[in-house]
Amino acid sequence: KDTFAQRQRNHTHTTPMGEFRDRKIKSIYDAIENGQHNQAMRLCDKKEICDLDIVRALRSVALARQGYRGEALSLCREVMATQPKEEDVISALSTSLKSCNSYNDLLVLYQNYAKYHINDLTINKEIFNCAVILNNYLLAQQTALKLLNMEERYVESMKNNSL
Repeated sequence: KDTFAQRQRNHTHTTPMGEFRDRKIKSIYDAIENGQHNQAMRLCDKKEICDLDIVRALRSVALARQGYRGEALSLCREVMATQPKEEDVISALSTSLKSCNSYNDLLVLYQNYAKYHINDLTINKEIFNCAVILNNYLLAQQTALKLLNMEERYVESMKNNSL
């Protein structure tokens, strides 16, 4: 199972400042993973990193896990307004939105992300799941058909590669 702390893998920068940020962000993931949400909040408040989308998304996770769902949701919406394209930001936001039971916002998040990752099977499955939870059966049907087409293309490509 992919733990929340393992999702920080996308933070690899080669500059000294990038490595500094990576260490700070990794410590936030670790604090959240260990249930130290107050510590995670303090780490998110560091001046050098507090404006990064990933840090704000992680802050919303810590808020949601502490029971401050309104604040977490507000922060998620602020980050979503920037239309993030990074997988780690999407992952943190989805964790927070699921904790807040905000599936309408989660669907919007996934749909915006899917614009940039059209053939991503995982994101389309998440869109399908949200559509079902929200009783949006037309969207669920459309997404299911898209997933079926993606699967058929994958199987066809595997047949062609084996010949």
